[in-house]
Amino acid sequence: MPGPPRAKRGVLPAGFSIDSATGDILATDLADDNIYRFTREQVRHMLAMDEALRRRTFDPTEYPIQSGYTRFRTLWKRDASVSCELAPWPEDGYKGVLLPSISPALVLPRREDDESQNPQTYRKLVTVAANAYLREQDVKSYHVGKRLQTKASRSAVAAHHAATKLSRSRIG
Repeated sequence: MPGPPRAKRGVLPAGFSIDSATGDILATDLADDNIYRFTREQVRHMLAMDEALRRRTFDPTEYPIQSGYTRFRTLWKRDASVSCELAPWPEDGYKGVLLPSISPALVLPRREDDESQNPQTYRKLVTVAANAYLREQDVKSYHVGKRLQTKASRSAVAAHHAATKLSRSRIG
């Protein structure tokens, strides 16, 4: 007699796929064949919310509830062979064994536009921005110094004229 289905590690549940053009997740509701789209940003927020629910630090009065969370969780759990899941709402009174969290690597595969999430790239971007800021400050400082020097020079000439009682019209 066959046992329960084996958990699939690193595989999306039945009815789930990733849109290669956008990285969004498409999920088909196997009960009615409706297809739902979950954007990468939505999924990122869902995973963060899942983490907060698991730690019991999520407060819906302080943080917005991520749209689509319960729909995503329901569709995901329809495949009995999944080895991970999103945490249920505390109000659901869920008493079963909670599976591990969904790995971001499974639902958010690396994309070129995610390069900014790489710590080395982030450090490089910060360094480039800091250097650009310093160059800008140097240019500003140089021009402010020139203006102050010109102003001081004019002031010195004016003081000289006042001290020697020469007017500009007589110099000319």
